[in-house]
Amino acid sequence: MVTVSEETAVDYELTARIATEAFALGKVHFSPERIKWLYERSFGRGTTVLAAVDDGRKIGQVAMIGQNVTVAGEVHPAVQLVDLFILKAYRSGQLTRKLYKEVENFCARQNIRYIVAL
Repeated sequence: MVTVSEETAVDYELTARIATEAFALGKVHFSPERIKWLYERSFGRGTTVLAAVDDGRKIGQVAMIGQNVTVAGEVHPAVQLVDLFILKAYRSGQLTRKLYKEVENFCARQNIRYIVAL
């Protein structure tokens, strides 16, 4: 059974390997160093990774990078969604919805009202 939960410690080597496999583009190779920089230093508010796991094996994820946004002159906490990927054998609308539902739940618990997505 596939579950989605917050990753307590990101394994950057594993994350880079899974991302590279999930995108399956011969010319694209995710860098553990780039992912680490993005998650730990890019905006200075940290990153939360929600991992999809099947029987102890990470099969996908979505990362939420903490940021601030200004709306009507007021600064609010926000997250930017990055690095959403699922291994091909596990892709489904149901799992994608499950990941997004966990993003919604996380934001509600943290009182985050704004999500930035590209």
